[in-house]
Amino acid sequence: MKKTILLAIIFCTSVLSYSQGVYWVFFTDKAGSQFNPHTYFDSKAIERRLQHGVNLYDSTDFPLNTYYKQKVEILSEEVIGETRWFNAMAVVATSENIQKISQFSFVKEISPIQSQAFLTSNETNHINIDHYLDDLVDSNLKVDKQLKRMGGEFFHEANIDGKGIRIAVFDGGFPSVNKHIAFKHLRDNNQIIRTWNFPLKKENVYGWNSHGTMTLSCIAGIAGNTKIGLATGAEFLLARTEINIEPAKEEVWWMQAMEWADKNGAHIISSSLGYGDARYKVSDMDGKKSLVSKAANMAASKGILVCNSMGNEGTKNTWRTIITPADADSVLAVGGINPKDEKHTSFSSYGPTADGRIKPNVCAYATDCMVAKSCKGDICYNFTHATGTSFSCPLVAGFAACAWQKHPDYNAMELKKAIERSADLYPYYDYAYGYGVPQAAYFLFPKINVLLKTFEIKEEGNYVVIKPFEVNDGDRIFYHIQQKDSTLCIYENLYFTKESENELKIHKSALDENKILRVYFKDYVETYVLETDKKATHNYQTSAHVPNFYTSEYIPRKKNSIYGINATHYVEPYVSWGMVFYNGLPSMKQLIGRIQNVNVGLRYKGNICKSYSLGFAVEYNNIIFKIPSTPTMSKAIKSKSNFHYMNIELYQRIRILPTEGLGMGFYVDIGIFNGLDFLHTYTSAYKIDKKLLITEKYAFKDISFSNFGLRLRLGYNLFIIYTEIMCQNFKEIPKHYNVGLQFSIPTKI
Repeated sequence: MKKTILLAIIFCTSVLSYSQGVYWVFFTDKAGSQFNPHTYFDSKAIERRLQHGVNLYDSTDFPLNTYYKQKVEILSEEVIGETRWFNAMAVVATSENIQKISQFSFVKEISPIQSQAFLTSNETNHINIDHYLDDLVDSNLKVDKQLKRMGGEFFHEANIDGKGIRIAVFDGGFPSVNKHIAFKHLRDNNQIIRTWNFPLKKENVYGWNSHGTMTLSCIAGIAGNTKIGLATGAEFLLARTEINIEPAKEEVWWMQAMEWADKNGAHIISSSLGYGDARYKVSDMDGKKSLVSKAANMAASKGILVCNSMGNEGTKNTWRTIITPADADSVLAVGGINPKDEKHTSFSSYGPTADGRIKPNVCAYATDCMVAKSCKGDICYNFTHATGTSFSCPLVAGFAACAWQKHPDYNAMELKKAIERSADLYPYYDYAYGYGVPQAAYFLFPKINVLLKTFEIKEEGNYVVIKPFEVNDGDRIFYHIQQKDSTLCIYENLYFTKESENELKIHKSALDENKILRVYFKDYVETYVLETDKKATHNYQTSAHVPNFYTSEYIPRKKNSIYGINATHYVEPYVSWGMVFYNGLPSMKQLIGRIQNVNVGLRYKGNICKSYSLGFAVEYNNIIFKIPSTPTMSKAIKSKSNFHYMNIELYQRIRILPTEGLGMGFYVDIGIFNGLDFLHTYTSAYKIDKKLLITEKYAFKDISFSNFGLRLRLGYNLFIIYTEIMCQNFKEIPKHYNVGLQFSIPTKI
C-alpha cells in the first residue's frame, strides 16, 4: 500500500509541476514612461517612420511602467518577455499568483497563452547539386525556375536585387548560414545586420532548426551561378523564435521579434509559421482574434510589409483554411502552386478569412523549391528541394524587396496592393490562387492599356456562354461567381481537352440576385452581370457550368469535418503494456510471481473546449500471472494464469500545453474503469528427465463485473505513461496497481 501511495504522489507531483500557466498580463497605462526615439530606433526605422508619416513619439513604442513590471515579476515564476505595442508582460505563474496579479489596479486584462507556432514546410528531398557549382566565380548569374515564374529575370537584368531594403526573417534557426556558400555574398558584404535568439536571449542563431536556412535561401540564396532568391542585395535581420519544447512561449517570442524588427529598421518581415487548430477555431481566423494578427497589423501601421505563409492545412479535413497571422488584413498571405502543372498545390491552405476577405493574396511555387541545406563541415555546398508554403512566402518576400527598391516612394500598403495588381490573374481572384503569381514586368515596364480580348461572353437561352477565340488542348480558363457581399460562392479552374467543345456554358440561374461572373483566359479578364435577374431553376452546388469533358481543379467548399484530434469528436485505437504490482503480505510475491498487463482498446474523446475533453474507452485487458515453481507444485516448473477482461472507462482530459502537427499536446487523463471478467485460464508445464512431457490447460468461464479502479495518464501526443490502481476486486486476483506505457494510433475519425 505504501508503494501505491508513493507512486500516486510521484505522478501527481509531476502533473502539478506543469500546473503553472503562461499568461499575457496587460496593463492599463504607461504612466511615467520615458522614451527617446533617436536612441531607441535604428536610423532606418526612423527613416521608414518619417516616410510613412508615423509619429516618432507614438505611445505604442513607449516602454512599460517599471513599477508595474516589478510588482508582477515578484509573483511570477519566470518573465518570458514583454510587448511595448500592447503594453503587456508574458509570465509563467501559478493559478494562485495569477489571481493575485489580476487584483492589481494597473492590470487591465490577463490572457492565457496556449499557442504553438508551427513551420509551414512539408518535406525535403536531397539532390545532387553539382551542376549548380561548376563555376562558383562566374559573374554571369542566372535565375532559377522558381524566380522565372515571377519574371525574376527582369529584376536581375535591371540590376535590381533588393539593395537598400532590410528584411527580417523569423524561423526556428539558421544553421550553416555563417558558412554556407549560398550566403557568401551576404557575409562578404556585411548584409546580415543583426541576429537575435529569443529563446536563449543571445545573438547566436546559427544552429538549431535548419528550416530558417532554407527560407533565407529563397529570399537571397545563390547556388553556384544561379540565383534561388531575388533579394541578394538586401540587408537582413535574423530572429530565432521557435523551439519545440517551449510551445506556449513561441507566441511571445514572435511578438518580441516583430518589435525587434521594427526597432532595427526592417522594411519587410518574412514569416513562414503560424497558429492553427491547436488553440483557435476556424471562426477565429478573422484577423482580429489572435494577438499575432493584431501585431502584424500594427507592424503594417508602422510601415512594414509582413509576408506570411498561408499554411499547409489544405488537406486537413478539420481545418483546410488559413492560419494566423496570415488572416490579418494588412498581411500579404502567400499560397502555393506546383511547378509541374501550375495547379494549386493540394496542401496549401484555402481562403477566405472567417469574415470573407480574400486570402491568399498571391501565390508562388511551393513544391520542389530549390533551397540551401545545412551541413556539419566548415564550408557547406549542400542544396536540396523542399516543399511547403514555407518557401512560397520567402520567394515573394524577396520579390517584394526588389519591387520596393524599384519604387521607394511606395508605402507598405501601396506596395502590397501593387504586388496584388502585378499578379498574373488580376483582377480575377479566388480562394486557392488569390490574384495569382506576382510579375516583375509590372514594376519595370510602362503600362500597356490596350487589352487584347481572348474571348467573348454572350447569352444564349438559359446559358451565359464564354467563347474563346482560340483554344488549344490544355488551355486553362478560370471563372468565379461573386455574391453581393463580395464573397465567392463558387470558383473553377478548368482545362480544355481534345474532347471538350471550345466554349464554356454557365447556367443563368447561377447568376441570379445580381451575382457577378468574372472570367480569366489567356491574360484577359472580363466581368459579366445578367441584364435581367433570373430566378434559380438549376441546382449548381456542385458546378455552375455545363460539364463537357473539361478537366476541373475545383475543390468543393465543404464544411469542416467535426471528426479529428482538435475537432468536436475523435476516436483512436491504442495499445498498452505494463507491469503489475500487488498489495499484500511479502509472502504473496512467492505465491504469485511476475505479472504483466496488456490492453488493446478504442478511445473516444469529445472536446468541450480546446483544453478540456470528456470521453470513454472500451478495451480488451489481459492480466498474465507467471507463477514461480515451489516445492508444493510437484513437478510443475512453469505455470501461468490469465485473466481476460472487457473494460469500460470514463475519463476526463485536461490539456496542459497544445502542439501543432498531431495536435494532442501535453495532457493529463483521469478516469475510472470497471472490468467484465469473461475468461480465466490456468496453464502448467511439466518436465520429466529434463524433457517436456505434458502441458495442462484449464479454462474457467464465469462472466461477472469483478473489478473497479482508477487510472491516471500523463501523455504527450501519441505516447503515454499511465498508472492504474485497482480499488475493489471480487476474484482471487489480489488488489494491485500497474505502471506502463501506452501508444495511440492517430486516425481522422
